[in-house]
Amino acid sequence: MAAATRRRHNAAMQIDLVVAFVLGIAAVLQATLNRQIASHAGLAAATALNMAVAATFALAFAIYCGLRGEQAGLLRWNLEGAAFRVWWLLPGIVGFLIVLGLPWSVQRIGALSTFVALVGAQMLTSALWDHFATGIPMTVSRVLGALCTVAGVVLLARTPGS
Repeated sequence: MAAATRRRHNAAMQIDLVVAFVLGIAAVLQATLNRQIASHAGLAAATALNMAVAATFALAFAIYCGLRGEQAGLLRWNLEGAAFRVWWLLPGIVGFLIVLGLPWSVQRIGALSTFVALVGAQMLTSALWDHFATGIPMTVSRVLGALCTVAGVVLLARTPGS
C-alpha cells in the first residue's frame, strides 16, 4: 500500500512541476506581449488592459466558486467581512506592480536578463520564506541552487547586449 501512495504522490508532484513550468512560460509570454502592446499604446494602457482582463477572469472564477457551494479547499467562496485583513490587499498590489514592471524591464534589459533576475530573486525570497515562515530548513543544496541562479544573473549582466 505504501508503494501505491508513493506513486500517487510522485505523479501529483510531477503534475505540480508541469503547472509551475507552464506558468513560467506564461509569465514570459505575458510580459513580452505586454511590452509589445506598450510599444503601440503605452505602458499605462497595456497595464490597464491586462488588469481589466484579469479582473474579468477573477470575477468569473469567483462566481464559479461561489456557485459550487464548496465549503472547504481552495475552490471555496467564504469571504466574511469580519475575517478580512488589510494585508490581503498586498497580493493585488504586487500583481499590479509585476504587470507594470515586467514589460518595462523586458524593454530595457531583454527577456532573458529580466527573467533570470526574476527567478534569482524568487529563489532567494522563497528560500527565506520557507525557512522563516514555514520552517523548511535552508539546506546546503537549496542555498547552492539559489546562488547558481544569482551567478547566472551576474554573468548575464556582464554580457554585451544584456
